[in-house]
Amino acid sequence: MQIYAFIKLSSALSLAQPPQPLQAVTLPFSPVKLILLIGWVYLCLYLVQRVQFSLLVPKNHKTIANLATLITGPVVLAVLLIIDVLRKSAVSGRTFVETLKEQIQTLIEKMRS
Repeated sequence: MQIYAFIKLSSALSLAQPPQPLQAVTLPFSPVKLILLIGWVYLCLYLVQRVQFSLLVPKNHKTIANLATLITGPVVLAVLLIIDVLRKSAVSGRTFVETLKEQIQTLIEKMRS
């Protein structure tokens, strides 16, 4: 009986695989996604400040615009810019593209100064 147990044990040991080298540790989160999330949050907070002091948003809609900007980020400002360009192009009689170029040039000049 002991011989049978010894043979069974030795055959089990010989079939066992050698120990595996240490595998890479997997994180429960992605560092790249975490950095992108933090960047998105800071971008949204910066844009909320821009909306708060922007002349594009009427005073009675500042709270709604701030909340929307906090959630959607630059989408709200892009929509407000397009609406403003459409209004100015309708008043001045110029095309949308000309008015948009003028707005972008004005924005670049403001950022430089």
